[in-house]
Amino acid sequence: MEEIIQQLAASGPLGVIAAGIVYLVIYFQRKQTSEKRNDDTAQLQKQIDDLTTQLQEEKTSKQLLEKDVKYLMSEITGIKEDIKEMKNTLNSMALALERIAAKYDDK
Repeated sequence: MEEIIQQLAASGPLGVIAAGIVYLVIYFQRKQTSEKRNDDTAQLQKQIDDLTTQLQEEKTSKQLLEKDVKYLMSEITGIKEDIKEMKNTLNSMALALERIAAKYDDK
């Protein structure tokens, strides 16, 4: 690129003008490319930030769900124990009723 501009500049006044025009065209093309790249980078960074925020929200939600599941599991254990106690109480009551019924059957 620089060689072409040097050759144009060395070929006289018209060459200097042509070299200036070539330089300006290249300068503005690079500037546009740079601006587009910067815009693309900014847009991608925004998307990354949004995804990072969303990921953090999902992690928090997961932690809360895990906490809820642990609580429910402990409640289930408590309920199972309560049911066992009720079953034992009902069995005791059934035996007591059978004994009472047996006394009345004997008479």
